Amino acid sequence: MDGKLAAISPNIPGNYREVYRITPTYYIAAYTNLVLGQVIQSVATIGDPQMLKFPSGKSNANVFLKQDGTNIYLDKIQYYS
Repeated sequence: MDGKLAAISPNIPGNYREVYRITPTYYIAAYTNLVLGQVIQSVATIGDPQMLKFPSGKSNANVFLKQDGTNIYLDKIQYYS
């Protein structure tokens, strides 16, 4: 969201407030021939994208992939604050 306004409710009466719970979903995948800024739909995916499931209180992740011959697979994910 890059610090920009993400959600708004216009015309809220005086003593009310709106509370939003933003729950983005992130996936990790490996690609071939990826060019930064290129639409990802136009490159080949290696394996199935995997959803990152952040534990409570964690907002960062390091994802490690391993290569076995021509196969690339998800090795481990380290979540941290």
